[in-house]
Amino acid sequence: ALVVSVVFDDEDGGAHRSHGGAGLTGTESGVSCRNWPRGYNMDLTRFEEMKRYVGFTGEDLRLLREHAASVRPHFPAVVDDFYARILASPPLRALIADEAQVARLKQTLARWLEEVFSGEFGAEHLALRRRIGRMHVRIGLAPSFVIAAMDVIRRQLATAVASGPI
Repeated sequence: ALVVSVVFDDEDGGAHRSHGGAGLTGTESGVSCRNWPRGYNMDLTRFEEMKRYVGFTGEDLRLLREHAASVRPHFPAVVDDFYARILASPPLRALIADEAQVARLKQTLARWLEEVFSGEFGAEHLALRRRIGRMHVRIGLAPSFVIAAMDVIRRQLATAVASGPI
């Protein structure tokens, strides 16, 4: 199992929907942040609730760490494919300023992959996820694209685990 925390909230904890951004709406995924309680944001308690909800256990954590070494060599290909897909999609490409930004985003994704397979999901990890979630809201990226992107990564990582080390 791969637990991904995506947080869409503002500085005072109020949740917001994503608006605009290449004609995409925050309700496109069928789930609206509009009805979330005021003050909802991801903290360690809520993250633990999410892990229980999806059935993420100590065994999953053990498996992440166990497969880290064999999956790590696949990270560059996962990252390159991820951004190739984004750049091939006109509405998503429109959200990216230039090649320098793509290079920075690739580094961020590679660091995230390292974090996921380290199994360290503490307050610092959640704070960074919150910052990235806020940026997604700010640029108007619909949650449906974030969910789809995570599925692309999940499938690529499952293939990497199945194929073993390079």
